[in-house]
Amino acid sequence: MESLWDRVRALEGFTLPTVSGRAAFDVASVDDNSVRVVPRSSGKARPIKREEFERAEALGLATTNVTPIQLRGAGISEFNSAYVTAIIRAAFAQVTPA
Repeated sequence: MESLWDRVRALEGFTLPTVSGRAAFDVASVDDNSVRVVPRSSGKARPIKREEFERAEALGLATTNVTPIQLRGAGISEFNSAYVTAIIRAAFAQVTPA
């Protein structure tokens, strides 16, 4: 079975919508320690630590229906929860992003 991080790696180069569908971002790169996303609205890269995904997984929040509010409530990804949520959902849905 693939790990969550392996699934995140597979999303590199894709564009994903946020959960609200009002914004999109590029999964620009993934290395051993972080994923770098680039929101289409700002074009400014935002690094997100692998640890945030691992904490979500450890708490049972790495699912296809996780929400940004659940992640923030668990103390995960205060500032990037919309991106982390969209990446987790795409990783587990195994949907081919646009």
